Amino acid sequence: FFTNGKTESWLNAIPLIAFFFAAALMYWSGVGFSGFVGSLAIPVALFLLVPLLNYIGVDSQATNWFIRAGIISLLAVIINLVPYILNPSVWASLAIDIIYLLTMIAVIIGVVMSLIKIKN
Repeated sequence: FFTNGKTESWLNAIPLIAFFFAAALMYWSGVGFSGFVGSLAIPVALFLLVPLLNYIGVDSQATNWFIRAGIISLLAVIINLVPYILNPSVWASLAIDIIYLLTMIAVIIGVVMSLIKIKN
């Protein structure tokens, strides 16, 4: 594990603990990623990864892609509220699919950049 001269503490693992707790909670509750709560878990997970990546020394340009992916996936959360406000239609599910595709592209770019640009 990369420390970069920082003092080790259990407090540094709080984002990782929260990430695994949220993943376990979603797995055992059977929520999935199709509804409002499930779509909210994706940006939360992405935003929890950013402090971990900063801690191990990943460049800020790479972590910015994870932040962008989280912001893009927040649009899916907003669109998942549409059936509760308006009559649901096909455009909402199509928009959510496109948003998830853009989120995956941003995450892939972030992963590649984090593998290439680790701070020394």
